[in-house]
Amino acid sequence: MNLRLKTLAAALLVAACGLPTKDELPGTGSSGTTAGEATGGTTPTGSSGVDVTEGVTGSGGVDSASSGGAECAALTEAECEAAPECAPRHGLAFAFDGCPEGQVYLGCGVEMACDAALTTACRDGTDEVYQLSSGCLPPGFTACETDLGLCAGVCLGLDEAACAAARGCKSIFGNPHVVDGGGLCVDDKSPQFLACDVDTGACPPFVPTVCPEGQPDQRFDVPSGCIPPGFMDCEGGGTPACP
Repeated sequence: MNLRLKTLAAALLVAACGLPTKDELPGTGSSGTTAGEATGGTTPTGSSGVDVTEGVTGSGGVDSASSGGAECAALTEAECEAAPECAPRHGLAFAFDGCPEGQVYLGCGVEMACDAALTTACRDGTDEVYQLSSGCLPPGFTACETDLGLCAGVCLGLDEAACAAARGCKSIFGNPHVVDGGGLCVDDKSPQFLACDVDTGACPPFVPTVCPEGQPDQRFDVPSGCIPPGFMDCEGGGTPACP
């Protein structure tokens, strides 16, 4: 067979077999959809096929400290003290209108390590201002500043232990005047707790002799220089120390 006849025979063979059309290309159906769509397959929402929203909003995303704080905040003082995961917050009132005296229960928070620093905090939405003994704020309070002084009577009436525990208060001690060996002297080895007062700083640098109001025979020398609430200056200054 010559070259011309061979070329004609090849052309006839191709026509008889037929060429694939565009709709019949591998991986497509007659409608042009992908093979996966034709068999009911779906495209994953993420590279791993996991719904990302579910991973963010599930229980693992809840702040346990925040949820615990909400539970503590609803407790009374007694309930808060009994709950090991909670801690009561107390403060001393500044001189806002009607300020309460002594340590005031301000709320219950989550038990945590707190900065041991005096902190001034305001109750949100009110004019109430308190001095806290740490940097942990009660629920509903915000750190703030104030020009007010502590309530005048905030420390009055506290016993020695409570006064020592109350930040912003100070204990005032006095050395009693006693009769020893027939003479009057000051027993500086047996100081006595006289009163609790607001700590406004150092007292004058002298040692006053004081006595309870109306009881001039009970005299004390006060080394700190502070006149305790409920006491007055009395005679007896310069009494020697007991041997």
